[in-house]
Amino acid sequence: MRITDGFFAYQYDTNTTIKENVTDTNVVTNTNTNINNTVGQVYRLAKKTKLYANSDMSKSYNYLKGTKVTVLENVTKNIDKVRINVTGLVRYVYNSDYTNTNTVVTSTNTTTNTVSNKTYRTTQKAKMYTNSNMNVGYNYLKGTQVTLLSQSNNIAKVRVNKTNLIRYINMKYLKRY
Repeated sequence: MRITDGFFAYQYDTNTTIKENVTDTNVVTNTNTNINNTVGQVYRLAKKTKLYANSDMSKSYNYLKGTKVTVLENVTKNIDKVRINVTGLVRYVYNSDYTNTNTVVTSTNTTTNTVSNKTYRTTQKAKMYTNSNMNVGYNYLKGTQVTLLSQSNNIAKVRVNKTNLIRYINMKYLKRY
């Protein structure tokens, strides 16, 4: 018999018993008891704070005092992965930079989640956005009627009365009707 490249011959012996490896193996689980489990908790930033785009804390963005965040993951004892509630963006933050949501935030332009269901009109031709990131917008005419659903800082979540579409707009373009 001639053996060629790529061919392997194997003989099976029916009289040989194959034994399993029955030795115990210890699996080490990482249970760091120094990390508080705060996943799902909502907090406010205690001061003007840098939030980071990735867990190596290299690229930062400034966020205002009072910004609400929800903890998604406790990365380390000092760093949490959070979602910025108003925009939905995911960032990393030192957990010493926020307080719980019961803390009163004092600021001249902060109104958080005010639900009014009151009718407003646009004071001029204005851009309304499809999400709170304010990155995809559409022009609306002066006098467009909207119903205020909620407000956070100076951004209003509204329903356009004519189309029932949900949009986001700066409050400075709205006047009570």
